Amino acid sequence: MKKLGTTLSDTWRFWMHFPVGLFTALSWYYVDGIGWMLFAGFLAYEFIQEWRKHDLSYKDVIGWLAGLFIGTGIIWLIAT
Repeated sequence: MKKLGTTLSDTWRFWMHFPVGLFTALSWYYVDGIGWMLFAGFLAYEFIQEWRKHDLSYKDVIGWLAGLFIGTGIIWLIAT
């Protein structure tokens, strides 16, 4: 039976991918094409990791999305 909850490894994975999301938001603001490439490249990489290794890559995507949303919110607040 699987344990529910987060482990130290899950937290580490979240915070490791959080800055990548911030960087994606920043690059999306300055150069639209690079933001799209980072977006597509990251999701393709995580899809391949999950498909081949089954390493619960959705945990990485959650950290990345959190960084992307918070970064976008910060940029929006600064820009308005």
